[in-house]
Formats: sequence, C-alpha cells, structure tokens
Amino acid sequence: MIRVAALTSGAEVPSSRFRVRQFIDPLRRLGVEVREYCPRISKYDAEPFWIGPRGWAWRTIQHGTRVPGLLGSRRADVTWLERELQPGRATLERWTGRPRILDIDDAIWLHPSSEE
Repeated sequence: MIRVAALTSGAEVPSSRFRVRQFIDPLRRLGVEVREYCPRISKYDAEPFWIGPRGWAWRTIQHGTRVPGLLGSRRADVTWLERELQPGRATLERWTGRPRILDIDDAIWLHPSSEE
C-alpha cells in the first residue's frame, strides 16, 4: 500500500474538501492510504494586531501547528501539498517528505501583491 501524507489548508477550507478529501476514499479502494494533516489554525486566519508589529509570534504558532504534518510526511511514501503551507511565502515546505506533489488550482503566476 502506498502511504500519502496530505498537508491541507484547514478543516473548514473549501479547497481542502474539493482538492483532497473527496479523493481519500476512492484512492483507498485503489490501495493508496491518504492521511490528512490540517492545521488547528487556518493559514488564512488574520494575524492579531496585539501579538507584535510583524506578527512573528502568530506565524510561529501557525508553523507549530504544521509539525505533525511535517513529521507524518517524513514517514509517508509521498507528500501531497494542497497549496503552499503559508500563503505567499515559502516556509516549511523544504522539510516535508519527498517526493512531493503540489496541487494548485489557482493562477500561480500572479503574485499576491500585484495590483491586478
């Protein structure tokens, strides 16, 4: 059986449901075991202003919720990344297991800070 660690965006994020969860049962029937790791804090939650001018502590907490997924991906045969782990920045992806599959459904050539 092939073991896949799926690192998703969050329990309530629609892209996790449509890009990963709907495929877990069909893949299981084909002999692929998918274990989803979603952070306890959504990567899209706003950074609280009271933590600091750059929100460093909030990002540290968000990164900390990714540790189980990072460890699980190291034990899996394949790591399935449902988008980047933190929007708009490379963060913990380099520490995930290999090989990696990056599943994206957006126009990745657009940078979030572009004016269009």
